[in-house]
Amino acid sequence: MAEEEGRRRRKKGGGEHQCETAGGLRWLITYADMITLLLGVFIILVGAGGISETKFKAMATAFSRFFSIFEGGGEKKIEKGEIRGGSAERKGYRIAGVSVFNQRFIEQIERGFSEERTLGMLSILPTKEGIKISIQDRLFFKEGSIKILVSSEKTLGRIVEMLSGIDNRIIIEAHTNNMPPKDFSSNWELSSKRALAVFDSLVDVAKEKGTDEEGMRRRIRIVGLSDTKPAILSDPSSPKNNRIEIIILEK
Repeated sequence: MAEEEGRRRRKKGGGEHQCETAGGLRWLITYADMITLLLGVFIILVGAGGISETKFKAMATAFSRFFSIFEGGGEKKIEKGEIRGGSAERKGYRIAGVSVFNQRFIEQIERGFSEERTLGMLSILPTKEGIKISIQDRLFFKEGSIKILVSSEKTLGRIVEMLSGIDNRIIIEAHTNNMPPKDFSSNWELSSKRALAVFDSLVDVAKEKGTDEEGMRRRIRIVGLSDTKPAILSDPSSPKNNRIEIIILEK
């Protein structure tokens, strides 16, 4: 009887020892998972060095869709500033949901038009439609005029170079304040003719530079909006409401 009890105790003790040994090796599972994840990260970093822009954009879109399952993911919102015509200035705010490609393109525009931005004549505004470049009318026109200034040729050339490097659709919008024009029947006529003047100038510059003139004609749509969308809501007569906006639509 005593011998049988001793065998039971020894058997029980052996089982406890086996369980303790198995439990002590569980850290290997976590360690192996961590090593696998690190290996995946290193492979991505090495492969990213030779990735094309198309593949990079596709990868960014995939990551954006994945993280959109979390609250607030995939939504475009402005953390600071108001997007309404030219009222919002780009002062360090971040756009949630804007693609990596568009963020890089915005930075390129900012560098290319740094002089106009410094003078307060141009601002870049990310919107739900795409990228909006808002330009004060005084850069292109004299007050109440629809004739493009010779001094704006340099800026027009940079705009053509920028638009020639992409195949997105483009909208040119012309806006005015609510002050009645002197030489036109209405602000509708003034804004429409200004939008057309900017369009014609861009096409002429594209022709001079030997870029895709016909492609630009097909991609651009012009709109005259008079004083219906003021940049300064609190002051409809403000000169800052007189502006040209070039909207580069997302694909």
